Amino acid sequence: MLLIPLGINGFFPFNNRHTSCYLVMPSSNTAFLLDAGTGIIRLLKPEVKAKLEQVQELHIILSHYHLDHTSGLFYLTGVWPNRKVVCHAPGYPLVEADPLQALEKLLGPPLYPLRLNDLPLEIEAVTEPRKEIAGLEFRFRPQQHPGSSVGIRVGDYLAYITDTVADPQTAEFARGVNLLMHEVWLTDEEAEHSIEADGVPARAKHSWVGAVAEITKKAEVNLFAPIHHAPWRTDDEILLLAQDIERKCGTPVLALQEGNEYLISLPKTTGTLKK
Repeated sequence: MLLIPLGINGFFPFNNRHTSCYLVMPSSNTAFLLDAGTGIIRLLKPEVKAKLEQVQELHIILSHYHLDHTSGLFYLTGVWPNRKVVCHAPGYPLVEADPLQALEKLLGPPLYPLRLNDLPLEIEAVTEPRKEIAGLEFRFRPQQHPGSSVGIRVGDYLAYITDTVADPQTAEFARGVNLLMHEVWLTDEEAEHSIEADGVPARAKHSWVGAVAEITKKAEVNLFAPIHHAPWRTDDEILLLAQDIERKCGTPVLALQEGNEYLISLPKTTGTLKK
């Protein structure tokens, strides 16, 4: 399975990084995106377009509806013209939202020149903890986050955990996957002292190094990758953060880079990086 990170930031694009979007290709003619942040524009890069030549139906799996995970839906008519898109969007009871209402609010006047039903976009609600998408079993788990979000597991290949408090139960949800991709928004020091604009401690909304390292250790995964980075972090700071997690959990850590290709195997094998 091929993984190409298209956007690894949270909040906003900065430091030559886009917001949350990950292209996953189980085969040369099958593809899906984990979230649809601004990174979706990287589908226009020639090397990525070449990978997708045989794909006629693109699946988008949303973790939640915040703009840093959905703003790329605005670009679909430009980055994926004349081909089908199926958006798998979480709904009750997994999250506190109705998929059609949420997406109609986002993709419609006055915020968008077209209406949702004018787009070549098929919406499928995700309301159960399991769903087959593109021939793979996906699992979903409710998470604690403002507006709520879901953790996503793709077979035994990977788990995608973003925009959530550090929840020890995530370890069981992700147990045994080859690659755990987990938000690491905060350093341990920031988790102790950072306050959000609304006065709420940042650790009540997001995850931090020490807690995620403990989750990774308990989940017994082969590889770990920190995601949903604070946009103001430099690439060197992200690398240091990854190294700190590796020291704490003992699991090999990948500092993902946008546009690079990663081969994700089934468990108990090693994911490899293609330069």
